[in-house]
Amino acid sequence: MVEFFIFLLLLLLALLGLSETICVFVNWLLKPKCQAQKYLLIFLTKGFAEQQLLQATENLNWRGNIVANRILAYVGDIDAEEKEMLSRRFEYNKNIVFTDVVQIKGI
Repeated sequence: MVEFFIFLLLLLLALLGLSETICVFVNWLLKPKCQAQKYLLIFLTKGFAEQQLLQATENLNWRGNIVANRILAYVGDIDAEEKEMLSRRFEYNKNIVFTDVVQIKGI
């Protein structure tokens, strides 16, 4: 009987993945009471900005706040016409912040 339970435990760990189980457990132990705000910074490319932003929003919708809470989209490299189209297309999505300026110190 004990061998059966050990076999089931090993089978469960094999299905879930031992490393994933350890990762979830450690993250659960280290989880702070107040989560930090996380932003996904993407640099949009001229001509592909809408597809890139759609992919980033789908990623955010699928994974939730594990990856990020909001998307910070750098639109400095695209033209005004495409910026206007993006702002109209994503005007109701409050999780996207468009910016022309990004300052990252230490890089």
